[in-house]
Amino acid sequence: MKAKIWSTYSWVISRPWLPNMVRNGIERSYVSLAERRFARQAESVVLVSGIPISIPARHPLPQILETEPFREHLLRAAASIAFTDERTDFVDVGANVGDTAILVAQTAKTMVRMTLVEPSPVFLPFLHRNIRDFDNAHVVDRFAAISHPPREIPGRLRHWGGTALVIDSDPGLISSDEQVDLAELVTESTALVKIDCDGMDLAVLAASIDRFPPTLPMVVFENTISTLDDFELLKHVVDMAGHRGYGLAVVSHYCGALLYSGGFDEGMWDIFRFQLNMIAQERSVVCYYTDVLFVNAAEKLQLDAVVQLMRTWQEPRHRNPVEKS
Repeated sequence: MKAKIWSTYSWVISRPWLPNMVRNGIERSYVSLAERRFARQAESVVLVSGIPISIPARHPLPQILETEPFREHLLRAAASIAFTDERTDFVDVGANVGDTAILVAQTAKTMVRMTLVEPSPVFLPFLHRNIRDFDNAHVVDRFAAISHPPREIPGRLRHWGGTALVIDSDPGLISSDEQVDLAELVTESTALVKIDCDGMDLAVLAASIDRFPPTLPMVVFENTISTLDDFELLKHVVDMAGHRGYGLAVVSHYCGALLYSGGFDEGMWDIFRFQLNMIAQERSVVCYYTDVLFVNAAEKLQLDAVVQLMRTWQEPRHRNPVEKS
């Protein structure tokens, strides 16, 4: 039934004779119906780092955990190294249902204080429920700002699968009061920042990274580049990070496999060019996005420790590499 509704909807709005006013009305009605259906879906439970968490029934997290066992290796390795007795804070931008927050809290070798940023009214109840046993967790139910100072963001939040994405072509505005400046959340006690905003990660960093404290926490973000404008924004963010004091990076494939470690040099940019070229050739399945870790240029030992963990975890253990470990 769902497929039939979608095919009928797609056929109707693609009719060239349909007046724009009617087409826009149909699109708004369909989106509204889809949002209501998404919010009303049943619940399920999945284990994350040995802890059962609640998720929407159609959330892809169980499939990801089963089919992509390397997926969070970069974040897990960073969490294993970043935290100390003096630097205990974790900022999670795009906390979703709390799965990565739980992973970090369970991985760190010390007690972690967590600031979890999540604007979705659908995912927020799951997030609150899943982190209720973590006394040092604080939820910020706002959008991460993509400008400084925060300005209105055109569009509105739309949900599907396991994501909540701002669609700028949708009618609506996200006011500055609904946003939080990431730089205001990052303090000298912050050891690790994770950003996963489904395409807005670079914009969030561009609005904040030059105002991070000089202690420079590790930063993990999802690098989604599909246009030359995206690529130019990535260059801008890397330049800003370099001027602030970052200078080392780890890059992993979206399935988690280690691709690069070292400085902000041409080896890193070769990976990013390859990623963009695969998108341009409609081969996004090869490298849909990369995860990137920025490390303080003066903390080479931190970088080496993260990379060594990833290499150890990803060492082939079978003569037939497709066999499951």
